[in-house]
Amino acid sequence: MKTKISIWLRRIMIAVTAAGASLAVSAAAAAPETLGIDTIAALSAADLDVSSSRGNAALRRLFPKGANACGKQERLPFERTCAWFSNPDGDSIWPDLFLAIDHGRIVSIVATDVGKLDRKIWACDPGNGDGGAVTCSVQAVPPELRQRWSAAWKQYIDSVN
Repeated sequence: MKTKISIWLRRIMIAVTAAGASLAVSAAAAAPETLGIDTIAALSAADLDVSSSRGNAALRRLFPKGANACGKQERLPFERTCAWFSNPDGDSIWPDLFLAIDHGRIVSIVATDVGKLDRKIWACDPGNGDGGAVTCSVQAVPPELRQRWSAAWKQYIDSVN
């Protein structure tokens, strides 16, 4: 009996080690400049809820400092916004990814490369400001709200430039 338990525990340890190595490899595989959009693109519509395990893990991955990374931006119509930088110690004042959270869900983003986003989940509006920034909002909201969000992002980006 002891031998069977020992073998069973070894198998579990091997499986856990392999899973950990797999996660480490997939995290390392993402280039630093695409980690932000890759992380968001990997989320399903249900995972956009930041209280879900995958949604929460995505935020922790992008913003390890937690709540300090996101806050209320008075010029934008969202509960919270976050700015993600691929190189937080760099001299760039422009983030690689803006993220908007409203009613506990990730609802809108601004990035330059949104090609990996699932178009069944995201509706994108190209050409929001200089540098090729693209605004994407969740398909689940009415088009009028997506247009309002896109206009708000454009106004915000123009004011920062």
